[in-house]
Amino acid sequence: MRSLIITTLLTLITLTTPALAFDGTGHIRLRWQEGDHADLGCLTETGKWTGNDNLCGVFTATPSGNELFNLSSSVGDCYVYGATFLCDGGQEGFQFGVWPAYWPNGIPDVPVLRWGQFGVMASNERVAPGVADAPQELHLTSYTEPGKKVWLTWKGLE
Repeated sequence: MRSLIITTLLTLITLTTPALAFDGTGHIRLRWQEGDHADLGCLTETGKWTGNDNLCGVFTATPSGNELFNLSSSVGDCYVYGATFLCDGGQEGFQFGVWPAYWPNGIPDVPVLRWGQFGVMASNERVAPGVADAPQELHLTSYTEPGKKVWLTWKGLE
């Protein structure tokens, strides 16, 4: 009986805790927080939002323990400064995590980036950047921005 209870608890924990999908090298894709969770582009190596897949940065996610990880690109470590997402090496050792499946508002079956209890991002533009548009700065949403709110997701390259 005792082993059945332990097995059941371990199964529940496994089903509700997403795997550390942010591992190795990959692109960070932006998905709409609402509706069909459409793919709205990617991050450049400096952490800006672009609609041009040719400008997608290659990121390295390195596990740092306790289901957390560090992110970096060719220009340096990634971090959140104030509320702005940056990748320029200005702060080392910033730890990110994956939004737990049992927390509200995530994308079903898709691991999304979080830092602390925050994860939804936005820009100050009314629309997502198109292929020909300049990349946009991202920040934690205040839910007052005119455009779409997005999650950051992982597309592994390995």
